Amino acid sequence: MKIRTMIIMLICIQQFSSCKENNINKLKLNKDTQYFNEFPLEYNIIFKNLVDYKIGIPRRILLIDSTLIFFNIPKKSQYIFSNYSLNTGILGDGYLQKGNGPHEVISAASGGVLGNSLWVYDATSNKILTTNKNKAIAHNTFSNPNVKKLNENYYKIDFIDSLKFVGIRSKLSPTSSKFENLNLTSSKSTNSYGKYVNVSKKIKLETISDIYTSTIFSKPTGDKVVLGYRYSDLIEIYDLKSEKCISIQGPQKFDVNYTQEKNQNFFYMGKSKTTQKSFINGAVTNKYIYLIFSGHQRKNRSEADRKKWTYGKQVYVYDWDGNPIKKITLDRYIYTLGISDDDSTIYSYDIETGFIIESKIN
Repeated sequence: MKIRTMIIMLICIQQFSSCKENNINKLKLNKDTQYFNEFPLEYNIIFKNLVDYKIGIPRRILLIDSTLIFFNIPKKSQYIFSNYSLNTGILGDGYLQKGNGPHEVISAASGGVLGNSLWVYDATSNKILTTNKNKAIAHNTFSNPNVKKLNENYYKIDFIDSLKFVGIRSKLSPTSSKFENLNLTSSKSTNSYGKYVNVSKKIKLETISDIYTSTIFSKPTGDKVVLGYRYSDLIEIYDLKSEKCISIQGPQKFDVNYTQEKNQNFFYMGKSKTTQKSFINGAVTNKYIYLIFSGHQRKNRSEADRKKWTYGKQVYVYDWDGNPIKKITLDRYIYTLGISDDDSTIYSYDIETGFIIESKIN
C-alpha cells in the first residue's frame, strides 16, 4: 500500500513539473535588435596570481594610475574598499566599515571612481557617500564623506559626471523606464531611457523587474550607457544625448525563459531548467565594453551547477558603437572584472584560491 501511494505521489509530482515546464513564457527584451553569429576574434588567456586577498570578495576592481581599488561585496567583508599598489606590491587595510552608522554602509550596491571622488551607493539606507579619491588611496580611509540621501531606491547606479548619475529603479511603476538620468543635488530624474516590451497584464511589475535584471555601466566620457542583461545574451547601448539605443544579441541569441512565481505576497521570476544565465558583471573603458558571460542553464542544485550558474568563464567584448569585437575564454570561473585604461590587462579574483589574478589581453 505504501509503495502504491509513493508511486502515485511521484506521478503527480512529474505531472506538476511537466505542467510547469509547459507554462514557461519566453520574452524578447528588445524588438529592434541586431543579431550576430560569432565574434571576429576568439582566444584563450591564462591568469597568474598577483596577491593573496583575505579582506573579502571584490565585486568590482578599479585601476587608478598604479593602484587597484577593490570594491568588496558587503556580505563577504567587514570593509567596503581596500587598495593594492602595483608599484610596491603592498596591500592596504580595508576601509569604510560595514554597518548602519552615519558614515557606514549596510549594503553597497554600486561603487566607483569619478574624477577626484571615490563613491559608493548604499541601497538599504538609500544614500550615496563620496570622499576624496587621493586621500583614500594614500591613507586607506574613507574620511569626512559627503552623504546624499536619494528620493527613490535603485538596484544599480553609475555616475556619468560629478552631478549626474544613471540608475535602475528597484521597484517599477506602470510608467517606469529601464533607467533614469538623475541630478545628484536634487535627486530628481532629468530624463529616462528605454521602454519595457509589452508583457501580459497577468505578469506583475515585480516579475518584470526580475526578468529585465541587468548590469549598468557608463562610458568614462559620460555620453553613453550600456545594459547587459542577466537572462538573455542581449546588450543595449544608449546615447544619452541623442537618446538612441543600439540593441545587439548573439552569438547564441537566447531570450528570457521564465515563469511567474509567488512567495507570500511577493511575485518574482521563476527559473526553469531552460532558463540561461547571461551577463553577470563587467567593466568598461573608453574603447570597449567587457561583460562576463555565463551561458549556463540551472538544471540541478549541485555545487558544480551552481558555480557555472553564478560565475562565468568567458568575457564578451564590444565597442561603444555596438560591434562585437572578441570573445575571451578564461582558464577559470570568475565573477569580478577590472580592465586597465589602455585595454592591455585584465584583473579578477579567484574564488577558489583567494588570489587577485591578472593576465595580458590582446
